Amino acid sequence: MNISWEWLEKLIDLKGISIESIVERLTLAGFEVEDIIALPYNNKLLEVSSTTNRADTSSMMGVAKEVSAIINRELKTSANQAPLYIFNKPLELNTDTSSRILQTKIINLNTNSTPSWIQSILINYGIQIENNVIDILNFIDLKWAKRFSVKRTTSPEIEACNSQEILCLYYDQTNYNDQDIQDGISQADLLTAYNECMLLIAHIYDGVVSTTYYFSSNNKVHQPVYLRNLTLQDTLGPYSYLGETSINYSRLITESMQILTRLGFIVKQYSTNLAIMVPLNRVDDVYREIDIIEEISRVYGFDKFLDRLPVSLFKGSKKHTTHRLGHIRTVLRSNGYHETTHSPLEDSFANTIAVYNPLIGEFNSLKENLLNNLLKSNIYNIKQGNGAVNIFETGRVFTKGSGYNEAIHLACIFGGDMQSRRSWNEDPLDLDWFQAKGQVEEIFERLNVDIGWSELGTNLNFNKNTYCLFKDHECALLTIDSRSIGVFGCVKPSLYNINGLKAPLYGFEILINELISPACSAKIFRTYSKYPSIVRDITITFDTRITVGTIIDTILDNNNSIIESVKLCSLYEAQGEGQKNRNLSFRITYRSVNKTLTSTIIDELECQLKEELKTKFKVNL
Repeated sequence: MNISWEWLEKLIDLKGISIESIVERLTLAGFEVEDIIALPYNNKLLEVSSTTNRADTSSMMGVAKEVSAIINRELKTSANQAPLYIFNKPLELNTDTSSRILQTKIINLNTNSTPSWIQSILINYGIQIENNVIDILNFIDLKWAKRFSVKRTTSPEIEACNSQEILCLYYDQTNYNDQDIQDGISQADLLTAYNECMLLIAHIYDGVVSTTYYFSSNNKVHQPVYLRNLTLQDTLGPYSYLGETSINYSRLITESMQILTRLGFIVKQYSTNLAIMVPLNRVDDVYREIDIIEEISRVYGFDKFLDRLPVSLFKGSKKHTTHRLGHIRTVLRSNGYHETTHSPLEDSFANTIAVYNPLIGEFNSLKENLLNNLLKSNIYNIKQGNGAVNIFETGRVFTKGSGYNEAIHLACIFGGDMQSRRSWNEDPLDLDWFQAKGQVEEIFERLNVDIGWSELGTNLNFNKNTYCLFKDHECALLTIDSRSIGVFGCVKPSLYNINGLKAPLYGFEILINELISPACSAKIFRTYSKYPSIVRDITITFDTRITVGTIIDTILDNNNSIIESVKLCSLYEAQGEGQKNRNLSFRITYRSVNKTLTSTIIDELECQLKEELKTKFKVNL
């Protein structure tokens, strides 16, 4: 919208105020002045842009009202006003929208030229002079952003006078969804603009105004917006008054009421709040407390409210969950794994949770595990010639059974280019299953988590789409205190070796909640013994259906504190009559914290241990 500085000076007393000051205040109030255009006779045009929700500022009077409110000077609405006698009639329409029709008959019109002051304004805006009623309509459109119409005829509601020249000025707004509100003109401004247009036509062309009819239908009821005093104080805080910092909030409330009144709001003050009726042309823009506060602050000046950080009596602390998650991610990154983040959506699999109306067909369900995306990232890197990458991700997964479940998982894929060698003279070898298992154990050791390993059972915490990624006989459950928390294994080569990678990939996915609990991460210290240890070996022959872990747990659970450690030394399998047996050698370390152990004590303990193993497992020693 182009604003004539000369015209603005006629509407508002701008004595002592420079054009640069007005430009700065308008910019701070949310109206950007893009350019100042020089015109003949020392006049200037301000090219002002406003946001789409401020259609009420698309006219000269709309911007003038804002300037008047900002600088707190009176606005001269119009010098062309006279009492407007209106006959109101209801407009019966089958609609919930507000509708209005204005009609006026003007008789005895003469042909005169348009006044020079109107011509000057129209020329400044590049509008051609017609020297008839059209010039008046263009002038009103510039000033009020409302287009009225004329016709040389009569309406059924207006009695015709066939012996006289009759001009009918009218405005018709029906069934346009509150179009004049959207155009940014209220009922009061509409009547003022119509009155000015009608009187200008009658005065310039020597006409006689006969009758004005106003047909209206307004079925909407707008409620006031309540602004609490405390909300105003807490939101705006201290402010600058006459160059000094002030916390006199009663003065701020008084200033706020004056600003709202200048902007056309109707304000009623109560003890703890303000009840504010919003003008019809702003009801779609201002309907919340914060909207009212924004109106006050932009007119008073955002720069006059002082920044002050709130004083807190309590210091914030990081939750254990957040700290532990950061610790887990730090450990993985320091071990050489790269962190990744993928979308929580993926292509649908069996039993996944579908998304209604997905934006992209490939992302139409919530992901039920993290390994799928990690594997896809690895395959993409292999295709690009970057080789396999060791990556991990923490994120939420979603599953459904009897209901919908959400959990936080940790997943990792490694291997590929990760190789080992015993000496520099030998060729490097790809990781085998046990070396990959050692990589996982190192991670959990740094996390201070005592992880266990067991065969896959029927009580699994993961769906089939996770287990199907691993080779059948090269995967295991990860456990903490006999509770399964995840799965580890070797990824099926058919999923990635078609892209040129021959080395094996390994991965795991676990429920991260078990690692977050304080008990899981608690460090346990015990006294270091200053007495020497005694080491004994024991060889056991037993059925292959008995696991090594069960034997070690039985030895350690012997309720004897002098057994320090049990380690597997050697393994020998032999095919016997009807069954397959294994010979295992265990190395047991004995040590006491308060005395030196003797051979007699160790012999007695070893005999008790052998008897227990024979009784429980029917083994040969």
